[in-house]
Order: sequence, then C-alpha cells, then structure tokens
Amino acid sequence: NPFGDRREQGFTTGITDDPNGFSGSGAGDRGKIEGGMDRIKVGLAGNLTDFAFVGASGQPASGGANGVGYAKDPQEVINYAAAHDNETFWDKIAYAAPPSLAMSERVRMQMLSLALVGLGQGIPFFHAGEEMLRSKSMDADTYNSGDWFNRLDFTLATNNFAVGLPMADKNRERWSIIKPLFSRAELKPGSADIQACSDYFREILAIRKSSPLFRLRTADDIRRKLSFPGGASARVPGVIVMSLSDPAGAGDTDPTVGSLLIVFNGTKADQTVADNSWKGGKYTLDPIQAASSDSRTRASSYDAGKGAFNVPARTTAVFRTP
Repeated sequence: NPFGDRREQGFTTGITDDPNGFSGSGAGDRGKIEGGMDRIKVGLAGNLTDFAFVGASGQPASGGANGVGYAKDPQEVINYAAAHDNETFWDKIAYAAPPSLAMSERVRMQMLSLALVGLGQGIPFFHAGEEMLRSKSMDADTYNSGDWFNRLDFTLATNNFAVGLPMADKNRERWSIIKPLFSRAELKPGSADIQACSDYFREILAIRKSSPLFRLRTADDIRRKLSFPGGASARVPGVIVMSLSDPAGAGDTDPTVGSLLIVFNGTKADQTVADNSWKGGKYTLDPIQAASSDSRTRASSYDAGKGAFNVPARTTAVFRTP
C-alpha cells in the first residue's frame, strides 16, 4: 500500500504468521489476511471483473468485489509487485519484514513476489533489477535522484542498499526509520543472495513459457480453465492454491499437460494442502523446479495416497499431470 505506512505487511512479507511488531500486522488480523489473499487471486486471474471463485473465508467472491477486478479481457491488465514509482520491493521488505529475519528468508520473500507475478494471467511487468534484489536506498521517488540512487549493478556484486539517505523532498518523514536499517550490515545482501534470486527468476520465466495455460488469451478461457480449489483443507491462511486445466469441451490449450496445480506458500512454515479430489493423481513437480537451483523448491512433493501437496515455507511449487 503506497499510501499507508511502509511497515504494513502483506502476503509475501509475513502478515500471516511472522509479524514485525508494527500495529496492524500479525496473525490476529484474519480479515486483512483473507482480503489480501482474495485480491491476489483476482490478480492471478487477470483482474477480471466477473471472475467467480471461493474466497479465503470459504464464501463466494467475485473479481469486481471492492473494485479489485476491473478488466473484461486479460490483455487489459499489467500486473506487478513493484514499479518505478515508490520504493523497490526489496526496500519494502526492509520496512515490513520482521527485524530479525534472516537474509535468506528476505530473499525468499522477493522470490515469492516474482512468482506471483510471473505465473499469473494478464501481462506480467517486472521492475528493472527486481530479480537482482534492486534497492534504491529506500528512496520513494527517484525520478530526479540521479545515478547514485538509480544504479543497477549487473555484476551482481551489490544491490545498492544503504548507499546514503534518500533525498529529503519525498523521504524525510521516514528518515527516523531508515537510519537504523542502514546501520545494520546484515541487511545488505551478498552476491550469492543476488545470484540466487536471479537464477530463480529465470526458472519462473521458463515455467511461464513452458505452458500456454499460464498465458490464456481470453476472459472466457480464464473463467473455464483457472480456478482456486475451495475445499476446507485447501484453505490455509497464507497459502493460495491455483489450478489450470482444460475441461471437456473447452479446447486443448496445452496438449502436453493434463492439469497444473500451483501452490503459493506465503507463510514461514512448511504447509500441506489436501483434498479428496487430488487422491490417486499423477502429479509430479514441474521438471524445471525438480532441477531448481533452490533446494527448498526441489523439496516440494505430492502424496497420491493422501491427495496432499507439501510445500516448504515461502515457496511456490508447480505440479503437473501428463
């Protein structure tokens, strides 16, 4: 929320089960958690006004609720987690993540945001350097901040975090929060952290390219081929389950895939989602993820006997059937 306090948490930054101590965040705010999850679902469905689904609370919901879904066609939508306006997503994480959160978990927050954009319908937009954990040293408006704050290091040696207090004009009221963050050397990612996120981003792009089900062309196709399973055991706070498939009579968008099931785990804990309809399936982890550079992604699994998908903390897992 660019109009609220930067410390407000969201799906990827810990609102479900990893509070940062700032008022308004934490597991007790169930309504905020569920509302945020439903907004993300609408975004994953191309922001269609008339997309119908079961909400996080278990009640029927639609894309147009609360003005979230505004499109009639997926080509009208550009989805993003960060853009040139306001702080970069990495700087948002610096504000919103629990203060003691390890660097590796902060990187996973960034990775999760990239996956949410990269695997959704509509047109994905990625801020330059987002895959490189780009920082603008907490500057909220770098239009006239010059190369010092807008720098991109393509050697992946640094992400430009804490290179100086951002200019007073648009940032002075947050200097008291920024200064203590800049004094903490452990908040500067190393080259290996940046490389890990960059490698992961390429995997997400490859998965998106691997199946046209991630790039449905019409609103009708999205309504028929995308769903969010709403069974009680599949409704876990902080976890979004999305299904993509070609139902009978809807055309064969991807002849190489029977169905896709994607689990976005935004929590700090490993999670299991299960449903009787998933028992006895032939789901396997997407081959790109089975060979992922990220060991936690590789650990995602499916239990056919229980109809259960097991996904590690702060991880996106893509499963498919032949």
